Amino acid sequence: FSPELEQQLNDYQTEFAGNLRFNGTLTGNVTDPTINGTASLESLRLRGRDLGALSSEIAVSPLSIDIKNGLLQERDGGNIVFDVNIPRTGENNIVVNAKLNNVNTGNILAALPIKGKLPAQFNDFQAQTSGTINVSGLPSNLQGEANLSSNAGTINGERFDGFDARATFAGNL
Repeated sequence: FSPELEQQLNDYQTEFAGNLRFNGTLTGNVTDPTINGTASLESLRLRGRDLGALSSEIAVSPLSIDIKNGLLQERDGGNIVFDVNIPRTGENNIVVNAKLNNVNTGNILAALPIKGKLPAQFNDFQAQTSGTINVSGLPSNLQGEANLSSNAGTINGERFDGFDARATFAGNL
């Protein structure tokens, strides 16, 4: 791993478990190959939370890393379908588009780079959330929007009826 990627994996307390599968092709120069295939991982954990099983199509070229038709399948049935484009040159130009379907809100919060930016009570946020997240400019020039809604749930043990939220990002988080 690059030092930057290793630092991010450590910051998120990332754990990979179970079988990792990759089926695809590797062509071109061994120091800068072109890779096309599908990958799956039985279990992804961030900050102590089991987010579920992960699968996607992966295309790596000298220009970019593209993750298409990604699926993060939670154990209780919720899922996130996503695409990610990571250009191999430039800065703050990663694009993420995701559709959330009855995902555990606590898991969403564990996956976002907001540690220490929300009150501690939000560490115990439980609700099923759906919506879309479409952002670019990652990691440090966040642009785009998130539209999320949830059914009833709890925050730190206190019940709430639901929520609708829209966030517009214009340069940073």
